[in-house]
Amino acid sequence: MRRFAGLIALICAVIAACADDPAAPTEQAASPPAAQQSDTAAEPEPVAEQQAEQEASAAPAQSSAESTEAASEQDEAMQENEGETGDEPVSEPEAPSLADVKIDFEEAIRNGPSFRRPTDAFARHDGSIFVAEQEGTITRFNPADGSSKIVLDLPVQVGFEEGLLAIRRGPYSEDPFYIYAWYTPPGGRLSRLSRFHFEDGFTFESDVVTELVILEVEQPYPNHNGGAIRFRDGMLYLGLGDGGAGGDPLGSGQDRSTLLGSIIRIDVSEASPEEPYRVPPDNPFVGDPEARPEIWAYGLRNPWRMDFDHQTGDLWVADVGQNAQEEVAIVRSGENHGWNVYEGDLCFNRNSACGELEAVAPIATYGRRDGCSVSGGIFYGRNNANIPGLGGAFIYGDYCSGKIWAATADGEVVELADTDWPIVSFATDSEGGLLVLAQGQPIRRIIAATD
Repeated sequence: MRRFAGLIALICAVIAACADDPAAPTEQAASPPAAQQSDTAAEPEPVAEQQAEQEASAAPAQSSAESTEAASEQDEAMQENEGETGDEPVSEPEAPSLADVKIDFEEAIRNGPSFRRPTDAFARHDGSIFVAEQEGTITRFNPADGSSKIVLDLPVQVGFEEGLLAIRRGPYSEDPFYIYAWYTPPGGRLSRLSRFHFEDGFTFESDVVTELVILEVEQPYPNHNGGAIRFRDGMLYLGLGDGGAGGDPLGSGQDRSTLLGSIIRIDVSEASPEEPYRVPPDNPFVGDPEARPEIWAYGLRNPWRMDFDHQTGDLWVADVGQNAQEEVAIVRSGENHGWNVYEGDLCFNRNSACGELEAVAPIATYGRRDGCSVSGGIFYGRNNANIPGLGGAFIYGDYCSGKIWAATADGEVVELADTDWPIVSFATDSEGGLLVLAQGQPIRRIIAATD
């Protein structure tokens, strides 16, 4: 009877529970607040990430209820597919790598000329391209129709490695308009860095130009004059060769008492005839009685074009070799890059100091099968989408072979093209496109191959 009594009590309890009012609905959890945008500028992101963010922001926003419903439907679909085979998650396509890059070329200046001896170029934001030629002219071109005007015609001493070797637009202001030039004045055996002020700004209708001589360096020989001008953080960086002849007979590469064989860093923001430049107090050899305070790095043979990775601050330099090896190096403050103890990463002429000298090894080298004189070079920004996969690489070529390569900081090197052009320099147009300068050739733009 106890068993039946307990069973009857349990049945009654269940019936009573079923007769109660339904429970009140529980409160829905609040959706998390939308992420607030930062007021500070973020570091540049890779193109693939930017595109993903743009696609996400372009999608229509969902209400909280719609999101919940969509999530529920997604959960049901996943449950239905559990245990089935062949339904692998769809992964995002991988971003192109440097090894995948295929390039082509197009003429950068419509109806433009073939340049006999171009040396350097830069572009303004209006699209115009300024081209320096070794004989001393700087010409402004309109790429759209090929129209041109010579804006400066310098008297120069012209030799195989003398003349107008480098130009750069000043960074400080839009007006006045400054062009910095590295050239050999008449008489030779002297290299000069000058700033040219164009009195009428951008129009170039007037021929009134003022020259301010910033620096002059005596040259013991007529070759290895270097010639690369870059600006970063308002400071001017200039690459100087070892002064010439073969093998650096004066030992300039390892002699910090001379500017030869080095990259210097100077402040020209308040240049005047009385004080053409100042030495930045944070230069690495300031206060060293055995070194010129202008020197930023040394141990270079003939730095022929260089460019900054502005994200990391690394300076990429193409340094011309002697008999065996050409090199590309990342150069930082205070470093010794080994010339003339080392040529690239090889011991030069069985020098007794090899193995003892603390020198920075190059990022990339090549021998005589691939060329005889390296021509730098432009660092291609990581966020530049014109040629996918090429971002974060230094682009350089060879004067003798016409080959063009790309190198990255981790040592990856890819050959991009094998031309028959005597390549002398690279530059960028106003949209970040890569330009190739070669003797006897029109200026060409590097583009992504369509195949």
